[in-house]
Amino acid sequence: MQTAADRSPVSSMEITHSTVEQATREVLETSAQAVVLETRHTGEADRDFAELIATLSLMGTRGGTLVVYCGWQQAVDLANSMLGGEGEPDQETVHDAVGEMVNQIGGSIKRAIGASGSEIMLSPPVVISGSPLRHCVRSSAQPLSVELVLNTGALWVCLWPS
Repeated sequence: MQTAADRSPVSSMEITHSTVEQATREVLETSAQAVVLETRHTGEADRDFAELIATLSLMGTRGGTLVVYCGWQQAVDLANSMLGGEGEPDQETVHDAVGEMVNQIGGSIKRAIGASGSEIMLSPPVVISGSPLRHCVRSSAQPLSVELVLNTGALWVCLWPS
């Protein structure tokens, strides 16, 4: 027997480039007071020139792997904007702030497509930094990659749907 939730057009929405972009914009603009100057949607995969990578899994029937790539100084600037600080925070503080940012992006994606808790659950974020870094998601799916140009440089957000 079908319930009203099964027939809801919101619960059947697919995750698209636009979904990823809008979720990221929402988080950057509200949590980090960042201004998005330009965006590009691509199918490009992993970045090997990032100095910070944050990832989390969206587990469930409509999940995937969400990855954020950026330079260290940009991560510092975003952390300072999020926390209201100045100068260079310690590595743990930057990791925590960017981890929270990727967690918020994942939550915004989940909310945007109207997913229930049984359709998508978020894993804790994992954040690493260093140089050079290379990250690879083992998936046969084409990633939904969005490059967002901020006044502090480019930030890439990629989602590999499951």
